[in-house]
Amino acid sequence: MPLASLLRRRRLLIPAVLGAVLAVTATTAALTLFLTGGGPEHRAVFLVDASTVAAPKAGDVYDFADVTDGVAAAALNAADGDALSLRRFGGACGTPGNTAQVVADATGNGRPIADAASDLRPTGQATLHSGILAAIDDLSGSDATHNRIIVITAHGTDACTDDHESFERDVTRLLDSGNASLDFRYVGYRLAGEDRDALALTAAATDAPDPVQTDTAEDLAITLKEFTVPSSYEAVLAEVPRQTASVTACTTGENHMGREIGPVPSALVLPEGFALPSGTALYGYGDGGFLVGPSEARCTMLAIGAAPGTSIEVSAADGARTNLQFGGSAHLHPSAACAAFGGIAPELEEKLEDTHWEGYCKADGSTKNVPTGTPGLYIGVKQWEREAGDPGTLLPEGSASFSLSIADLQEGIATRSFSCEAGKDALDLCTAAFTYQFLRLAEDRGTSAEEADRVSGEIAAIISNAV
Repeated sequence: MPLASLLRRRRLLIPAVLGAVLAVTATTAALTLFLTGGGPEHRAVFLVDASTVAAPKAGDVYDFADVTDGVAAAALNAADGDALSLRRFGGACGTPGNTAQVVADATGNGRPIADAASDLRPTGQATLHSGILAAIDDLSGSDATHNRIIVITAHGTDACTDDHESFERDVTRLLDSGNASLDFRYVGYRLAGEDRDALALTAAATDAPDPVQTDTAEDLAITLKEFTVPSSYEAVLAEVPRQTASVTACTTGENHMGREIGPVPSALVLPEGFALPSGTALYGYGDGGFLVGPSEARCTMLAIGAAPGTSIEVSAADGARTNLQFGGSAHLHPSAACAAFGGIAPELEEKLEDTHWEGYCKADGSTKNVPTGTPGLYIGVKQWEREAGDPGTLLPEGSASFSLSIADLQEGIATRSFSCEAGKDALDLCTAAFTYQFLRLAEDRGTSAEEADRVSGEIAAIISNAV
């Protein structure tokens, strides 16, 4: 597959079929009539997560007042001529009261929304999807030039369902029947990693930009104000939502002695610009860990002791496989980092001063370093060959084997090693497996899109030119 296809920009196609969730929200959505002609230019719905949040959250005490204060400030800051409304969600799954319109749509609604928001009290489960579908119905038939739903949530997940495909169909049905053009903005407040992934899936299902994640009351208030100023409606999105992929959960091997596999989501939003090529799939091993491997394969986690760490392997019947090694004894991290990046990464020399590694941290020359443009982040690719007669593979003669080394030296010395083996006609597997891991790190570290595309291109070139 050409690199342009692997790193293509995406367009989300949503089938127009009504799903089961609509039946829940149809009875909850308030009927709003919009008179044609002379209406406001902008309409916005504040959709507030008023469900119960366990405390402490992410090591901190969650304060619902941060959310209501942010909504109040944004509403009071909005232009008097803009129409605003307030809707809450939170309650029991499958009941009409799990979402409700608190303040009906009208201009000059800043003070009423501010007062009503301060009166909200958290209750029940996070019925996120029901709230979104009802908010779409609130704007059905709107005559405004710009219509927006601003979702503020401290969960990211829907407590009642994780079926994003059904939700996507319901969204499309309502948009098609509502005769109004609208957009969505999502704001997560103090979300954990798995909640962020879930909220990204919901955003993708509504054709929205990636959610804005906030961790302080100040950042939340600033973001909400930005989403309600008129200039924000005029912005043209540079990217359509990212692709999502189904996730297959790994299993533990027979001699597994390490941690158990944690919860694995059924689907995941892929990194910006990345698409799984044909013949590959995404596998999850818990705690936010994922690995690209051959499709219709078996993913196994194996930990046989502290020193070698944990191994995740995806292996197919034809011998194609991908593998990840991580963890293990602390001395393995400097060893792996030095073998790949010794003399290349100045951070290594600084971190290894006054240790037995000082003066001995040298790369072995077998790994081709790919500069990332991100301080403290190093990656390298090398090709290797199995010994003749090695029974460990079913691959035919002439197949190729590669490894990807990653060292994150931002704080300590953290390394991970990936390997991939495939036939020469199936090297898209290795390119995809390695590119995926880099792009996930690049997103976390704020690597620019230009640098991410460059590095991805170099990884693909090394693999394609090595055989």
